[in-house]
Amino acid sequence: MRANESSCRDAHRRGVYFFAALIAAGLFFGFTIAAHSAELSSARQEFIAGHYTNCAALCEQAIAEREYEEEWRVLIVKSLFASGQYEQAGTILSNALDRYSWSIPMRLLAHEVLPYVGDTNGAAESLQQIASMVASRREFRVRDTATFVAIGKAALLMGEDPRRVLDNIFEQARKLDPNSREVYLATGELALDKHDFKLAAKHFNAGLKKFPDDPTCTSAWRARFNRAIASKCCNTPAPRWKKTPITSVRC
Repeated sequence: MRANESSCRDAHRRGVYFFAALIAAGLFFGFTIAAHSAELSSARQEFIAGHYTNCAALCEQAIAEREYEEEWRVLIVKSLFASGQYEQAGTILSNALDRYSWSIPMRLLAHEVLPYVGDTNGAAESLQQIASMVASRREFRVRDTATFVAIGKAALLMGEDPRRVLDNIFEQARKLDPNSREVYLATGELALDKHDFKLAAKHFNAGLKKFPDDPTCTSAWRARFNRAIASKCCNTPAPRWKKTPITSVRC
């Protein structure tokens, strides 16, 4: 019992320290909205649509043609992982971590993928490495909202207060790049995880207005919202989504 309590206290202290480093580092200084090629945008859309084989093929071609952009590697790892090709995803991820040692999104991806190839220690180390990189400010680059979202998710995994992450990381990133779907996804998912359906509705509706043709916005977000409602209040019927926006539900 004492060991468990000590572990919880240590996790909380790490989370508090981690978040304090985020604020002290002045992470939003020098933020830029990165421009992406049409080919990369196509690969991203294939992934969003769930066409993982097509996405992986586009990424493989781009990497073979020596495209340097980090997201090509992130997308191919995510596509292989989503289609159950864990070993291949782990191999590409390992190589990408060596090449993009400064990438926080890549390390957060490692935290998700490595347990599926038997490397649970590596997954835990990836999270600690993110904390160390943010604290030092020397070994990573904050270039886009993907990095901010990864930092926010890592902070949550480290035990940081969700409200502070929402207000000081996700919300600030949204203001800097209002057209980033990743921010709307992250804020809506965070609200659902905390069973704050009113807040989730606010962010998901904003995302639906921004990205009405995005399959994730029009189906996956709504399905997740329905499941969250069902798990929290099993006797409350799910709202009809076809022609109406997401609304808050009283439990």
